[in-house]
Amino acid sequence: MKEYLKFLITFRFLKHFFLAIGFVIALFFGGIFLLNPYTHHGISITVPDFRGKTIDEILKTLDESNLKFKVRDTVYFDDKRKGSILEQDPLPESHVKEGRIIYLTINGLTPPNVRFPDNIDGGSLRNAKNQLENRGLNDLVIPVNGQHLDYVVEARYLGNIMKGGDLLPKGSTVELYVEKGNGGNTIQIPDFTGKTMQEVLQLIKDSELSPPIISPHNLENDPNAIVDHQNPEPDSTGTTTMYQTDPIYIYLKIKE
Repeated sequence: MKEYLKFLITFRFLKHFFLAIGFVIALFFGGIFLLNPYTHHGISITVPDFRGKTIDEILKTLDESNLKFKVRDTVYFDDKRKGSILEQDPLPESHVKEGRIIYLTINGLTPPNVRFPDNIDGGSLRNAKNQLENRGLNDLVIPVNGQHLDYVVEARYLGNIMKGGDLLPKGSTVELYVEKGNGGNTIQIPDFTGKTMQEVLQLIKDSELSPPIISPHNLENDPNAIVDHQNPEPDSTGTTTMYQTDPIYIYLKIKE
């Protein structure tokens, strides 16, 4: 044991020991030096702020900075620029290496479709407004005569009667025909025969009548459709009247 300890402090051992340590240190720093061109050690890029811009607008900057991008998610906000970048990861002013992928969240170009809620017509105005708002839809209240206060008679989008499950773009405005809580007056029955739906709807509006019940539905928006007959029917004497809240049935045909 003593001989071994004496050997550890001999010049020969210490020389080889320090040579070995020097070789390991040289190997370590030499490896770092050789790897620098490949790992860009010590070289970083400051991430630009891409938010508010479109992908086309940032391509040149990405190319100059030797950065890449990938769209992580697409959402839609009506009050944001369409196609613009809403979020990015890493954040602006972060320091990254060349070739780093920047993950982007994009505002969509078109609004997504949402399903029209159930039980809008035949319910309260408050319920209709709440359900439409929850789906990201707007409402336009159109008062009509009726015995019930704030009672939704029907809902329409672009002139079409809406039913639960129908698809329409998020942010759309739905017309709600809502009873005002009065029975209405009696008026002479208008004659709709031979008129187009545009003319019929104008007469309905002028007379403050309830929205008509139209058949067949597939002709409702056809510009060549005219009224074949109606119920109740008008009479030539003008003595037959109806309440403004009474339903009017309109039957259409294609104009010959």
